[in-house]
Amino acid sequence: MSLQLRDLVVTGPSGPIVTRMDLSVQPGQTVALVGESGSGKSMTAKAMTGLLPRGVTAAGTLALGDTMVDLAGGPSALAGLRGQRISLLLQNPFTSLSPVHRCGVQIAAALPAHLRKSAEEVERRLREVDLPQRVAEQYPFELSGGMRQRVALAAALASDPEVLIGDEPTTALDVTTQREVLDLLERIQAERSMALLLITHDLGVARERADRILVMYAGRLMETGSGDEVFVRPRHPYAAGLRDSDPPLDRRVAQLPALQGSVPRPWDVPNGCAFAPRCSRADDRCRTDEPPLETFADGAQAACWHPLGADDQRPPAPAAEVVAAGAASDALVTITGLTKRFSDSAPLALDDVSVMIRAGEAVGIVGESGSGKTTLARCLIGLETATSGIIEWASDLPPARRAQIVFQDPTSALNPAMSVGAALEEALRAGGRSRSELGSLLELVGLPQEYARRRPRALSGGEQQRVAIARALAPQPQLLVCDEPVSSLDVSVQAQILNLLKDLLDRLDFTLLFITHDLAVVRQVATRVYVMSQGKVVEEGATEAILTNPQHAYTRQLFASVPGVRASQGGSSDD
Repeated sequence: MSLQLRDLVVTGPSGPIVTRMDLSVQPGQTVALVGESGSGKSMTAKAMTGLLPRGVTAAGTLALGDTMVDLAGGPSALAGLRGQRISLLLQNPFTSLSPVHRCGVQIAAALPAHLRKSAEEVERRLREVDLPQRVAEQYPFELSGGMRQRVALAAALASDPEVLIGDEPTTALDVTTQREVLDLLERIQAERSMALLLITHDLGVARERADRILVMYAGRLMETGSGDEVFVRPRHPYAAGLRDSDPPLDRRVAQLPALQGSVPRPWDVPNGCAFAPRCSRADDRCRTDEPPLETFADGAQAACWHPLGADDQRPPAPAAEVVAAGAASDALVTITGLTKRFSDSAPLALDDVSVMIRAGEAVGIVGESGSGKTTLARCLIGLETATSGIIEWASDLPPARRAQIVFQDPTSALNPAMSVGAALEEALRAGGRSRSELGSLLELVGLPQEYARRRPRALSGGEQQRVAIARALAPQPQLLVCDEPVSSLDVSVQAQILNLLKDLLDRLDFTLLFITHDLAVVRQVATRVYVMSQGKVVEEGATEAILTNPQHAYTRQLFASVPGVRASQGGSSDD
């Protein structure tokens, strides 16, 4: 049965969060909801499932077949649909799965009442998501990230819903595991003729998997269209900006054409078009009158006074000049035969790893989760002690001057009780520098000096990561280690941070070690790359050479798993 959402308005204590939102999903159809953080995607999903936070209310109607619900009735109005006919699959399985209950118990609890004591039914549900029977007796913490997400999927599907809402269900997974989970979901969807609403900020996933794409911004629907058209010929400047910010896999560009600024908070949305402050096409009308959603001849829709036509499409960013890998004689740090085992019964996290990083270059390390990338970085900066092997530095500087690290999640890395200024002053002292340099440090990462008085919670995710980069650079380290620094960011903010790192490399005298599972991202940053799998280095060389002509089967598998590659190859891949 088709799902219809009409006239959705979500209101919080300070005002509207989502306005003017309509969507429909047909049986067997995949609709992707995309947009930056703060656009209202997750709030839309929570309104549809009666899971809005306390103090936040919804209005509008939700229809599933012949059943119509007035969303103003709150969670109780959706009691007959949520978890039964409409199910929600969340981004982090640790959020949706209980850490103290076995996986089989959690799947059984979601089954129809007459099947909850059936071990055979639990086993069947595990088989449906390609998991062995033994998983029923295991706890979530005993499983890999991909296996946990399969358990969460099995639980979400246990009631045989007609509609599944996936809220960033693969964002925390590496590209290979992401493709496996999405392929699995696609197969189950086809077998059940189930409607899927896929919320994602991964444009490649949306392009490859969705029949229709809806683009949200600041709680408003900005554009809709078929999955193969929205980011090929966008009508709205915002959709075009998202597309242009996405790093290309096939070439390195001098600078990514990133969207500047960020999504306004719901209570700060200006009059007129919400996107006008960030739009180069905006005029006085855009700043005073909100544009309606206009339907075009091909069925696409856009809310824009000046929609883009065929002549307005920006050509792809040209390839940048290939950067040489540098001389072999100026090694900053040499790692030889490094091994790491966390316990006698555990497999080797690092297995005879040798890496050489030259002064002044940008080196990338790529691989799936569990490949050993982060363990190598932690051993390098002293957060872990290797079981055996040698790490040899060319200088005898103190540790704070030798290497600093930028972590994946700036929210966890920054102390919420310290102001930005206090955190940066502490880092300046560690490098023997004066607090008087605080202003220039903030300016270096593109932040105004008044941000020194703010705490991390008052900043956007991109601004927090800029602070984390400033803190790492404050002691003036020889080596900056970035461990998945953009994987949790929207595509527009990701482009801003990648441009910042490339600019800092040009301006400052430091070396970069960049860890990522994203091949398109590593191509934009690194001149040389190491590919890791199961604790080993399986391939290394100049970035352009490896990404143009990968030699190892594992590297080729990583390529085949990148969203959009399969479609561009006419459906053929190595997976």
